[in-house]
Amino acid sequence: MVRERAAREEALAQLEAQRAWDTENARVNRWGLAIGIGAALGTVLTFGAGLLLGAPPVLNLFLLPIGFAVGAVIGGRTAERLRTTRAEDAALPDRPKAVAMIRVPRRVVMHAESDLSAKEIIDLSTAPKRRG
Repeated sequence: MVRERAAREEALAQLEAQRAWDTENARVNRWGLAIGIGAALGTVLTFGAGLLLGAPPVLNLFLLPIGFAVGAVIGGRTAERLRTTRAEDAALPDRPKAVAMIRVPRRVVMHAESDLSAKEIIDLSTAPKRRG
């Protein structure tokens, strides 16, 4: 029991270290901004092309989401291409490692006996399903 608690606290500390690293270094990667700008430009360009070509409004309604998606992808790809050339990325420390965590479905926990250990519950949740 004490060993499980220590392992849990260690895993939590590792996860918190990863989150802190992500928060501190998120400024280097501006994915949200790049995807948002790309999506907005894709939508505006699609709408503008539809107006210039005299497309019916119904066609515009179908093409605007496609323009949004294409613009978002182009914005993300552009951000990725620019990100690899930044000198700041080379100076970043390595991201902290964390132990692998297993998510046990709620239905497994609800139907498990109360005296089972965490390992036995994980084994139950990852066991292949029986048919018939």
